[in-house]
Amino acid sequence: MDATNPTPSLEELIEALQNPSWEVRRPAIKALAAVGTPAVQPLISLLRHKRHVVRNAAATTLGQLGGAAKPAVVSLAGLLSDEEETVRITAAHALGNIGPEAADAAPALVELLHGWKKEARFSVAQALKRIGAPAVAPLIHCLEHPVLTARYAALEVLGDMGELAVPALCDALRNDDERVRVAAAEAMAGMGAAARSAVQPLIGALRDRSARARTAAANALGALRHSAAAAVAPLLDALRDQDAPVRAAAAGALGAIGQDAPACVGAIAKLIKDEDRNVRREALEALGAFRSSAAAVLPAIIEATHDEAPGVAYLAAKACARIGSAARDAVPTMIELLGSEDERVRDGAAFALGRIGSAARSALPALSKLLNDPSIDVARSAAEAVERIRSAAQ
Repeated sequence: MDATNPTPSLEELIEALQNPSWEVRRPAIKALAAVGTPAVQPLISLLRHKRHVVRNAAATTLGQLGGAAKPAVVSLAGLLSDEEETVRITAAHALGNIGPEAADAAPALVELLHGWKKEARFSVAQALKRIGAPAVAPLIHCLEHPVLTARYAALEVLGDMGELAVPALCDALRNDDERVRVAAAEAMAGMGAAARSAVQPLIGALRDRSARARTAAANALGALRHSAAAAVAPLLDALRDQDAPVRAAAAGALGAIGQDAPACVGAIAKLIKDEDRNVRREALEALGAFRSSAAAVLPAIIEATHDEAPGVAYLAAKACARIGSAARDAVPTMIELLGSEDERVRDGAAFALGRIGSAARSALPALSKLLNDPSIDVARSAAEAVERIRSAAQ
């Protein structure tokens, strides 16, 4: 561009966009973006230029025009298969900037979710999120893709879309393909409160013929926390499911929802003796979430400290810690656990004694011996417990 000409014509700007120098192309991009709609068709022509820097500059400019660049959508979608990666990424960015008006490009973008490098896939995902609602249907369809990475990429984008994608995901819970039903529930699990309108469809999915789908539905309801209070009764039923992962997920969900403690605590406590160790672990985690209300089943929690399956004794101690002072009857058992060979168990017991407070005064001698424990975590928990117990006793 001629520096002496403060208002170059459209033709001059298009010519400048083809200049070999980035210092010339850069101001031309800015100026053409300000021109708006009249620049669209000339820019579309440049998307077929033999030099990739020109194609890239034209795509960048069209992206800055936003919805006004709708006529360029088909041509920009064609650049998604350009031989130059920078051009492909710029085209994806441009389509995203055009937004919902780039709906026709959504299927092509979805297809690239698994075909590009990780860094480039991020650009595709961002473009789909900006396109918004028109991208939901192609993303749902991608949940049927035979390639696992494609399904997970679509799942992640749908999850990031939040409430916008929920109606379609609820419909997907009834899809004939198990993978789609599972993925739909998993997507809503990642949304948290944004999926609160899906409570009833997710409750229905607890009766799915697939254990994987039932598990995913229970996890999604747990992610909704108090918004899923209506799911408590169906989740209580799911505690008796024939498949262990479903029982574990139901227990975790009830703990996360945290409603109707009397009914939940007793039912979850029965799982402490479940044949599956993962179920036992999840049950103890869930009971801890009910805090002092779980004191009603403290004997069962104390008994679980003798479970030799990895992690169970630690989680029993952790549950006692969350129950707090109401777990005073667990003090002798926690003192016994301070001598465990498992440092996580020692750590959990020390932590629990500190949370029980003044009622754990009898544990002070044993806790003092752990102040020099080889595990830094155990020593720290012991020191904190000693301080808390002494402070509570004053």
